[in-house]
Amino acid sequence: NDAVMLYGFGLQEINFRIFNRWGKEIWSTTDPIELVTTGWDGTSNGEDQPTGTYVWTMTGTTITGATVTFNDQNKGTLLLRR
Repeated sequence: NDAVMLYGFGLQEINFRIFNRWGKEIWSTTDPIELVTTGWDGTSNGEDQPTGTYVWTMTGTTITGATVTFNDQNKGTLLLRR
C-alpha cells in the first residue's frame, strides 16, 4: 500500500485528518475526490514521516445525509511501515 485512501460511494462532505503520536496534524483533506484518488502518502510537507502509529479522524456526510463512519467509528489508528 502506497497511500491511505478512503473508498466509498456518495461522499458529499468529508474532513479527514491524520495526526502523529504527539497530536500534531500532519495531513488533512476536505476534498472527497482527493481522499478517494490520492490519499495520504506517508509524508508531511514533502518529508517522509517516521515508521509508527498515526491517529486518523473523520467527519462528514453522504449524499443521503448519513454520517460517514468506518466500522461505526469516526477515528482510528494506522501503522506506517517503510
